[in-house]
Amino acid sequence: MAIRRPLWDMIGGLNSSYFLFMSEPDFCYETWSRGYKVFYFADVFVGADGKRCSAGSFADVVSSQALRMHIVDACKYQLKFIFRSKLK
Repeated sequence: MAIRRPLWDMIGGLNSSYFLFMSEPDFCYETWSRGYKVFYFADVFVGADGKRCSAGSFADVVSSQALRMHIVDACKYQLKFIFRSKLK
């Protein structure tokens, strides 16, 4: 992510109430809601080790704290924005 400092300060940075994964979409939504643009460059490639913290079956939710927290964060995100009008 590349963010101008005034926008970062206006939004207050990444939301620390999220444990994993959802602070970036939250920041983007807050950016859009203030009338700024968010750009996604699909041609950019970032390499990784191939492991996914959120991968697994429903049964893995019991044994994986990261997976449980990811589900909780996704619910927090949805509840935060569910009653806001859709962005145009």
